[in-house]
Amino acid sequence: MNGNPRPTLRAFLATGKLMLPILIITALLSGFRAGTFCPENLESGAPPLLITLAFGWLGGTLLGPALLGWLPGNSVSFKGWTAGILALVVWPAACLPLHLTPLDVIMAILLIPALTSLLTTRFAASREECRKSAPLHLPPIALAAGIWIMARFI
Repeated sequence: MNGNPRPTLRAFLATGKLMLPILIITALLSGFRAGTFCPENLESGAPPLLITLAFGWLGGTLLGPALLGWLPGNSVSFKGWTAGILALVVWPAACLPLHLTPLDVIMAILLIPALTSLLTTRFAASREECRKSAPLHLPPIALAAGIWIMARFI
């Protein structure tokens, strides 16, 4: 990486086409509690989730690629996990005015590093490394999604 911001911006915009619908759908589904939709639930449930997804997205498309040369490790996947942990350290400050449940915190711990690493790997690594590291990224993301679904619908 030569320090050119264009590839990072291109990755951010390309993943935005996928992340924007995910953000909208999950924000709307945040209004559900025990299978019933209520605007008050939407108001309290959407912000922590949207902030968590945004930190994973920004960490993987901006932070990870920007710090790729300075992050420890040889594999891009490990560097992505490191960038995700850095994003996770800042996450509580972004959520400071919100009421967080323990499930919100668990979901963030699972989701931010995994999503950041997945997006960083997709941006900066070879296809072979992407294929090899996918089994490391997908289980925490699936577990975070399962926790979120259970909290909303069960």
